[in-house]
Amino acid sequence: MLQKFKQQFRQKGEIYLRVKARPNAAATEIKDIMDDETVKIDVAAKPEKGKANAELIKFLAREFAVDKNNIRIIGGAGERVKLIKIKNSNYAKLFQTNVKCQITDVKSISNAKCLN
Repeated sequence: MLQKFKQQFRQKGEIYLRVKARPNAAATEIKDIMDDETVKIDVAAKPEKGKANAELIKFLAREFAVDKNNIRIIGGAGERVKLIKIKNSNYAKLFQTNVKCQITDVKSISNAKCLN
């Protein structure tokens, strides 16, 4: 269900998701993508002391194959509707490495000189 968002994430290295969380569910899973592209997610945790938010972050980290530290709730932490930023720190490192490399021979990338 998240294929479109995952593709955008791979292309840009980060994505913002609007998530409507439903805590106290039997399992943490995606239920629906709404017309406004809000992602409805059931969360198998109680909405107390950040437990539901932690479970949501853990779930999204698995879905997007990133470390939990790359996911931030930037709005609505105490609400059901949240704005979440997911970033790929490896994407930024890869981009920086590519920018620092200079290809001296168009026919052979093995002749690239990198300024690391």
